[in-house]
Amino acid sequence: MEKNKYLLLKEQFGHVGSFCLWSLPTHGLKSNTFDLSVFEQDDIETILTDKVVWVDMYGSKEYQNRRDGRKISWMNFHSDKARQNDYKLRFALQDTSYWGSYITPLWKNTNISLEENLILLEKELSILNPKIIVALGGNVYKALREQFSNQYKILVVKQPSFDIKVEEYRNEILEKLADY
Repeated sequence: MEKNKYLLLKEQFGHVGSFCLWSLPTHGLKSNTFDLSVFEQDDIETILTDKVVWVDMYGSKEYQNRRDGRKISWMNFHSDKARQNDYKLRFALQDTSYWGSYITPLWKNTNISLEENLILLEKELSILNPKIIVALGGNVYKALREQFSNQYKILVVKQPSFDIKVEEYRNEILEKLADY
């Protein structure tokens, strides 16, 4: 990914978007999903890709509305909560060409309309210009298809919160994306 794209995304959407890039687990499948040190590499943009964008329904309000008012870039989709499912996406994408791709919520701000959120998403997508958008879940797919099907190839996979074993989730994602 070009460094200017990375910096622009960080400035404009770093508080809601992120990348499918996690520290690897060291003690259990869920360990280290919150470790953001992976983003501290000087040449981070060489690891990232803009060819695929993953879109989930919601971002985490916890990271958008911190009590201390700080906005820490790339925290979304990197949870430290026991009930989180970010680890499933990490497992599914690790050691694939999709590792380092961009991920963002459809609803960036629940205080504005879906249409306004789609405008924000369109701005993100115009920075990235991906070949493929992967919707995490059917409702996201429906909204993306209605808005962007003339501009982008849109695929759908299950949300990481779906009750599925990590190996099955990985196989399903890789099978859906095999031709891309």
